[in-house]
Amino acid sequence: MTAPTSKSTNASIQAFFPPTPIPSSSPTKRSSSPAIGDGFTTSEIEEALKPPPAKTWQPPGDYTEVEIRDLYPGPQVVTFMGRVANIYDVINSPKTPKSAKGCAKLTVKDDGGAITVRVWWASRYPIVRLGGLVSVWTGHSKSFRV
Repeated sequence: MTAPTSKSTNASIQAFFPPTPIPSSSPTKRSSSPAIGDGFTTSEIEEALKPPPAKTWQPPGDYTEVEIRDLYPGPQVVTFMGRVANIYDVINSPKTPKSAKGCAKLTVKDDGGAITVRVWWASRYPIVRLGGLVSVWTGHSKSFRV
């Protein structure tokens, strides 16, 4: 058996690839060429750093404003306001839509009645507090008991 050579004992990458010589003269900067940026203008950067305030959502169509006691099951384009009287989280079940991460059920109450509203969420749990005033826009009401 022969003794290993110095090349076989040094198995690092530097043993296989010799270092590239660095030129002795430093590269000169060209003053005639413009500075290379990231492609964004100053106004685009300012707009990204200071976005405009969020606009209040307005529905695209006309919704009839009703009280909770005037709701009936079926298709209807209505809006109503009320206070959150109860909040409970629904654990995901086989009936949960694929895009939803969960559902919060809110009991919303006004002077004339109360109704359960399901709020399906995808990215974060809705920020709702007991006693908070909420507005609900819906195109359909399910059956419920008074």
